[in-house]
Amino acid sequence: MCRRPCGGGRAEVAWVVGAGWQGRGYAKEAATGLVRHLLGRPPGGEGIRTVVAHIHPGHTASAAVAAAAGLEATPEREDGEVRWRRNAPWSADPGHDSE
Repeated sequence: MCRRPCGGGRAEVAWVVGAGWQGRGYAKEAATGLVRHLLGRPPGGEGIRTVVAHIHPGHTASAAVAAAAGLEATPEREDGEVRWRRNAPWSADPGHDSE
């Protein structure tokens, strides 16, 4: 899901879990698997180099999910939300996504 046209090897992820199902590890398991799958494509193909999520600064549960999936908070903000990022280990530019 992108707020603007995606490309250049970047994917944006988000998660929503119904209130009755929260706190059971479902978001963590799903986000971790999705990020691993997205970044598991080898270089030289059409693989994803960067995974990004935007999380409200007060939403500690979502921040914990992002951290468990290997994303790191950045100083960047979009619409008041913190941008979290993880780059593929083979990414040529580990400090920036391709926007």
